[in-house]
Amino acid sequence: MLKKVFLLSAIVIISASSLIAQTNTSNGDEATSTNGQNSQSQQLTLSQLNENFIDVLSNQSEDVLKVALEGGDARVKGIVLKVLAQKATDDPDVIKIINQYIPYGISQPTAQNYASVRYNAIEAAALVKNATSVPILASLLYSENYIPNILMTIYALGEIKDSRAVPAIITRLKLSQNHAIVFEGVIALGKIGDPSSLSTLLDISQNSQYNLALRNQAINSIKELKISSSDSNNDDNSTSSTANTNSTNAE
Repeated sequence: MLKKVFLLSAIVIISASSLIAQTNTSNGDEATSTNGQNSQSQQLTLSQLNENFIDVLSNQSEDVLKVALEGGDARVKGIVLKVLAQKATDDPDVIKIINQYIPYGISQPTAQNYASVRYNAIEAAALVKNATSVPILASLLYSENYIPNILMTIYALGEIKDSRAVPAIITRLKLSQNHAIVFEGVIALGKIGDPSSLSTLLDISQNSQYNLALRNQAINSIKELKISSSDSNNDDNSTSSTANTNSTNAE
């Protein structure tokens, strides 16, 4: 009980410090050079406060972390999720909480603090590697606009290695003009190893709009696909059928 009281007090301090820091930043245009130095000093103190808070949370039980997660603002939630990610817990209740925060604030895409909460939740999911996170992460790929979150989501799906993620990853790759996203997706598809990725990886490996490093990674990912002899025969039959159809049309 005392631990929870202490933690809630710490949450209030962190949240209040964040608000004060934002207020000082908004008034920065009117500040003198001396006030600017004071602001830098205060920012350093806030940074140290965050580090101390993370250290304290790292030594707490998961039950206490749940209290902090539920009672804190968006900034505190992000810190707690970061600690949970470091713990890489297999507690079903904690995993459920992590999954709950993966799409946190997605309906407000311009809110930077919400995006950071999502990022930390996704990072936690990547470390926990629980299959229950896959549908939520895959769904996020269709709605997330913040590039660091997209990259972390694809990475997390690659770490979990569940074939249910393949359609969402492939869709995101086809829609994206960002080579970093495509590169991360290619790596993830290789880790998952589902044969349904073959056609997409072949296309990327032969597409001249991508740099050689990306195309080479697509080739390496193809090597990781778990293609059985039946899959290979199906591909051969499909190729043969296509060739015969083209030949007939030509005649």
